[in-house]
Amino acid sequence: MIQVEVLLFNAFTKVPITITRPDQANLNLILILEIYNQANQRIFSNYETLDKNTASFSFMIPESAEDGDYQIRVLSPVIPETLRTFRVFRPS
Repeated sequence: MIQVEVLLFNAFTKVPITITRPDQANLNLILILEIYNQANQRIFSNYETLDKNTASFSFMIPESAEDGDYQIRVLSPVIPETLRTFRVFRPS
């Protein structure tokens, strides 16, 4: 199983941040997490509401998943897209 925790940090100070607007105590920001296989096919997509500066996702790697590099993509209308790669490898 893959556990992904998305944290928002200030890019300059590396301090966790909370996205707020003057008219709201805490902006209800939706983050979308997608996982792509090595053929660039989306195999998982889900969304979570940001809780202060954190969103958590879980993804079970199927037994049928091929070994190789997979890409995690996090999207939101107000923060830059973020990409990370992880490798699936099952020793023989």
